[in-house]
Amino acid sequence: MAGFLLATLTLSLPLLAVVNDRSGDSPGMTPAALEHDGSSPTAPISVTRVAQPAG
Repeated sequence: MAGFLLATLTLSLPLLAVVNDRSGDSPGMTPAALEHDGSSPTAPISVTRVAQPAG
């Protein structure tokens, strides 16, 4: 009986910790991908190559 209790606690406690952690959405921890005033997009960079003579 003690082994069953130990196995049940070993499996259930981490699961409960994950569920409790995900349910507590704090407004101060907004991911950067969801922010509307994040960094501005970068300008495209064009690269040109000069042909080298065959040799």
